[in-house]
Amino acid sequence: MKSSRGFWVIIVILIVIGISILWNKSLSDQQIQKELDVQINKDEILPYSFNILNENEEGIKELELYTRRKVRIRATDYGGNSTNNVILLHQENGSRKDYNNFAYYLKQNNLRVISLDFRGYGESEGNKNNFTYIDYESMTRDIEVVQEYLINKTGKEKVSLLGSELGANIATNYVYGDVDKLLLVSPLKEINEIESDQIYRFKIPVMMIGASGDKEVTENIRELEEEISKQSTDTDFSKTIIISGNKRGIEILSENKIKEEILSFLLA
Repeated sequence: MKSSRGFWVIIVILIVIGISILWNKSLSDQQIQKELDVQINKDEILPYSFNILNENEEGIKELELYTRRKVRIRATDYGGNSTNNVILLHQENGSRKDYNNFAYYLKQNNLRVISLDFRGYGESEGNKNNFTYIDYESMTRDIEVVQEYLINKTGKEKVSLLGSELGANIATNYVYGDVDKLLLVSPLKEINEIESDQIYRFKIPVMMIGASGDKEVTENIRELEEEISKQSTDTDFSKTIIISGNKRGIEILSENKIKEEILSFLLA
């Protein structure tokens, strides 16, 4: 009888210990979740931050910007006193430095220009080799923080976006800021699962540029033209340019005629 009573005492003790462990784990899990919730809320309301890493004698600034989710973005502000703001968006396997000569050209013609490295590219945070669709979709947030920087510096809400290939497709998916004009160089139907068909949301002047020998691009441009004609209230101010040859993306911007056309479109 005594051994039976001792057995049940041991069982009760084990049950109490088990309940205690589960209770403590529950409190621990609740505390962890509470900390995560606080962190998520903190991320959601975290202000943008801008750091000037260096500035040369020409007034060109190298920037380190942080999105609301603390993603570090590198950008180059070519300076100037203009409030006619243009953000340059690079192509797949490219970086902000690809636009260096073109950015100088725009600056010399009274435009305020910034080029950026998308997350995972150039000197920005992340590794694109590990990216999913969500990461590419989040690149619109990289544009957002650059636009906030420009608003802070110039006081002007609107910006024009010029993107090539991947940058063009990302531009058509940008929904976080006020866009004045959209310039798409070699827009693709889809790249890294980011499509360009969201262009229907923009009721603003759009310029699209491609090369006649690049059938993938020209066919997509024709489809986008149809969407623009259905939706845009500024169709008369939109423009498509198809050059001869097979150039794509940033290569097209080396053409003097194209540079002049882009400048005229931006300043109009």
